[in-house]
Amino acid sequence: MPNAKELQWSRDHLTFLLVGSPGSGKTTLLYSIPGRGFAYIFDPNSLASLEGLDLEYEIFSPDLLDINIHPLSAKSRDGKNITPDRVMKPTAPTAYVKWETDFEARLRENFFDQFDWVALDSFTTFSDAVMDRVTFLNGRYGKQPEQDDYGAQMMAIQNVARTITSRTKMWIATAHEEVKQDEKTKIIRADPWLTGKLKIRLPLLFSNI
Repeated sequence: MPNAKELQWSRDHLTFLLVGSPGSGKTTLLYSIPGRGFAYIFDPNSLASLEGLDLEYEIFSPDLLDINIHPLSAKSRDGKNITPDRVMKPTAPTAYVKWETDFEARLRENFFDQFDWVALDSFTTFSDAVMDRVTFLNGRYGKQPEQDDYGAQMMAIQNVARTITSRTKMWIATAHEEVKQDEKTKIIRADPWLTGKLKIRLPLLFSNI
């Protein structure tokens, strides 16, 4: 049975969720972490902040998105069919699939054992890649997401967070913040910019926020 006096287990399982507004220094905090690191990068601005750091990384750029305009309804008010714009033909979004394939392979090969810490930057932009894939599979890619899409997105992101925070490795993740004022109490809150209950569930999985 483990004893709380034995701190090695706690040190090996330290996980950090860095939450802040754009430009607040979330990514540059990686400079303060000793040892050799590896990062999964979904935020295209991260590399400019990490120049000179002893860091290996894989970057998963946003897909070629569907920028055509889609109507909310297939018919207009007078009952006529509405044809959505079809100027650009987008390809299937693959950023999440490519990351999932890469992550699974690296776990299987114990690739992360050679690093002192691993980072994911950021959960906010990562969630966009997840939603792109979810809406594509549900036949709504480029359209306004529906309730079922948000549910699938939240489940996928939560499962990813549970997987990485359960590993015997220091993990660091970032997330942008969303500032809102409660209409009744007028209290201003800064929450992680995530979907629904993920604002609460995701931070609970990390040892330090």
